[in-house]
Amino acid sequence: MSTTPTANDPLIAAHLNGKLEIDKRKPFTGSLMNSLFARARNSVRRLFPSAVLLGGLIIIGSAFPVTSALAVTHYVDSTCSTNGNGSSTTCGTSGPWKDLPNINCTSLAPGDHVQIRGGTYYSTWQPPTACSGAANNPIVIENFANENVILDGTTDIHRSGWTSVGGGVWNCTSGTCGTGSAGHRAFAAWYKVGTGAEEHLTMVTGAAVTPCASSLAVGQISYSSQGGPVCVHLFEGISPADATVTYFRIPTLYALIDFANSSSVSWMTVQKNPAGGSFTMRRTALYSTQTTSHNTHITLDGLDIGYNWDRCVSTDESFGTGLLFQVYQNLHVHHCGQEGLRAGADQGGPQIINNEVDHIQTVPDFPFCPNGSTCEISDHAAAIRMAASNNAVIRGNRVHDIGGGQFGKSSGIDLEVGNTNVLVENNYVYNMNTGVASSPLGKTEGAAFLFQPFTSSDLQSGTYRNNRVYLVDMCFEFSPDANMLAGQVLNFYNNTCVDATQFGMTNNNAGAIQMTVNLVNNIFSNPTQAGLPLSIRGTGFVSPKSNAFYCARCGTGTVASVQGTNYTSANIGTLGTGNLYGDPVLTTTGSPPTLSIASASGSAYQHGQVLTPVFPDDLGNVRPAAGVWDIGANAFVLGGTSPLLPPANVRVVP
Repeated sequence: MSTTPTANDPLIAAHLNGKLEIDKRKPFTGSLMNSLFARARNSVRRLFPSAVLLGGLIIIGSAFPVTSALAVTHYVDSTCSTNGNGSSTTCGTSGPWKDLPNINCTSLAPGDHVQIRGGTYYSTWQPPTACSGAANNPIVIENFANENVILDGTTDIHRSGWTSVGGGVWNCTSGTCGTGSAGHRAFAAWYKVGTGAEEHLTMVTGAAVTPCASSLAVGQISYSSQGGPVCVHLFEGISPADATVTYFRIPTLYALIDFANSSSVSWMTVQKNPAGGSFTMRRTALYSTQTTSHNTHITLDGLDIGYNWDRCVSTDESFGTGLLFQVYQNLHVHHCGQEGLRAGADQGGPQIINNEVDHIQTVPDFPFCPNGSTCEISDHAAAIRMAASNNAVIRGNRVHDIGGGQFGKSSGIDLEVGNTNVLVENNYVYNMNTGVASSPLGKTEGAAFLFQPFTSSDLQSGTYRNNRVYLVDMCFEFSPDANMLAGQVLNFYNNTCVDATQFGMTNNNAGAIQMTVNLVNNIFSNPTQAGLPLSIRGTGFVSPKSNAFYCARCGTGTVASVQGTNYTSANIGTLGTGNLYGDPVLTTTGSPPTLSIASASGSAYQHGQVLTPVFPDDLGNVRPAAGVWDIGANAFVLGGTSPLLPPANVRVVP
């Protein structure tokens, strides 16, 4: 290597120039030796990320693969009174950093781990660019093994000034009384009296309440203006400042780990330690974490993330698109005001894999405003929302209990704006029937999978296969604001849709479906609900092939409506090729049910087409390369039913 490195560290610069001198008046102790070596290690690794350690030598050269052999573990511990340098677990100047914002990123090198000791941390960390790892060698932020870490966005305001307005209701009148920002909401509160259990106050349905009044119900919180003073009614009817109250906390921080600052931090993984313990991010007035197109190779793995006013995990797309390579996996995301996981602007192939996302925009934590005009919720609910991304993989997620604060509208997995070459497979979406037949927008609600381009230039293409859907308003909804143009292709293969209250698949809004849409080997079954299994129009829909239709409450009426032609149980066989009517005989017991084929006597058993390339069912059972397939997400398992498996390795904090 002919390039002469120019190091910023004076120690390594002196060493590289052959001018390193040791002050002989100072003892050359082991700690000094370690310090010198650590500084040399960090500087060399930043100049040569592929450097390895052999014995006591630092080896630089292409003959050695990229490795984390030089990785060092650093520590954070909020219990220490002194902020150290992160190098050990013993409190002191050479001990842990006190909090995440105290992390000195110049001490980190690619592959290093920062382990957070157990406890609760109340701060926002904005990792600077210096915290970046290197290709396939990220900086790893994790909990200390077998310890439980909580990043919390609340502030204790029980010592603020409180004034009684009667009826057990108290108004905050001095000190810290709100978030201080109109964009950040104190949507809930948590408090504790004495040694009792923690209590949870939820927000009043609708907009801000003016003024604070004695009519506020027990267990609720409101505020007179966004970001303004809170008004509360504790279950005990006492003041939050009462001597028996240990704490009274409201969300005030806008985020906990904010990648979306002016830095370009990249190659960082935030994870639950595989050795055990937990890592929780919770209770903010906006997000838990946010990225932009400045941040690449950010991975979130195994975290419990919940109780955030807006998106729990957010991508700010205002900076444009890029090759971001986002990875969100093994997460439990829950109780979010607008969206659970927002990924977007990623042309590098984002991956959303094996997550559980639930209770998004649901009461009592977030208001239900079917009339919309006075609602504090500004957008529809979405468990997973993907926008303007290419080559995305959304696999093995479990999505359930999704509400719809504004107009009752909600979606489980929302493909918004333009997304191309997307693979959506092996997901299970259930319990999304919002109970709103129609809204002021004139739209039906509660779609498990939503396709929502805003302009005709928003391309949509991809494959949806082996997905299960149960008890939703709609399994698949096309809701384009502009025409979905020819030249694009969406494939729906071997999906199982059961008990849709309104439609199995439908399209709404003004945009025409001109793109190619293939429907092959899908189950549309309504054993208890009266929803229409299929209602589609648009020149792009290819005649369905080998799908099973069933509607116990439809009688002799319409089972499918395609391009304006209605089909009943008697003539469904004239629709396309190989379509049939009959009970697929699925397992519909359990909460949620497996929806697996329970008997070889049903319409789904061995009536499907063999697809190329061959892919296994959603539980990994191998499908044959020739002959016939079973219809739906689960292949029939001879001698029993397929078990309902949770997403692999989901790490859920009790």
